[in-house]
Amino acid sequence: MRVYDLVMGFSGGIMLSIATLGLMDESRTHGGLPVAILGFLVGAGVLFVFDRAIPHLHRRLMDGTPPEDGLEWEESEGRRRRARRGQTLEAVRARSLQRGVLVGVAIAIHNLPEGFVVGVTYTAQPALGFLVAAAIALHNIPEGIAVATPLFAGGVSKLKSVFWATLSGLTEPVAAIFGAVFVFAVGDIVPLALALAGGAMFYVVSDEIIPESHSHGYEHEATLGLIFGFVAMLLLEAIIRH
Repeated sequence: MRVYDLVMGFSGGIMLSIATLGLMDESRTHGGLPVAILGFLVGAGVLFVFDRAIPHLHRRLMDGTPPEDGLEWEESEGRRRRARRGQTLEAVRARSLQRGVLVGVAIAIHNLPEGFVVGVTYTAQPALGFLVAAAIALHNIPEGIAVATPLFAGGVSKLKSVFWATLSGLTEPVAAIFGAVFVFAVGDIVPLALALAGGAMFYVVSDEIIPESHSHGYEHEATLGLIFGFVAMLLLEAIIRH
């Protein structure tokens, strides 16, 4: 988990750098400060509403707890230990398989806004869009592992586990197409679209990536990853622009 948190922090730093010094700067330069602020707030607000509309469904799924009637599972650690001791191998595999499916569904849901951001950014500013896609792809690697590992532990073959992990990420390119169509439809307000993408990406980093990278006891590694990711993107962007 140390490496996982480091990679998540690094990708978060990259995305934070793109959102603030890339997307927002471009929006402010070409559309003015009011447009940039408006787009940022709307982009972050849409993600907030999205989060509330699916009352943290993806978080419960990522934890492997089924969202039965929207109720939280409340089970003491002692009961969990006793249940695990009494489990057969088949029960353990069934639980692992269930967790893999649930995590896959969770990732498919939370890839939607990320894909939209990629589509908007790449269509409006291809160079920035490439960087956004690279950053999101980096942070999708541990997510894919999080899907494939429990599936494999549940008895699914390695090839099929990788296939289902890949399939869970296909919502992202679909959402990217919608993002590109959005920019083409509102071509006259590209600065606003860039700010929308910036606000959405900022929200994803703050609400998803940073908390996730700090949830396993390796906060310092995650923070160092965030810092180095931010600096690395500054250097890469400078190279690309020149």
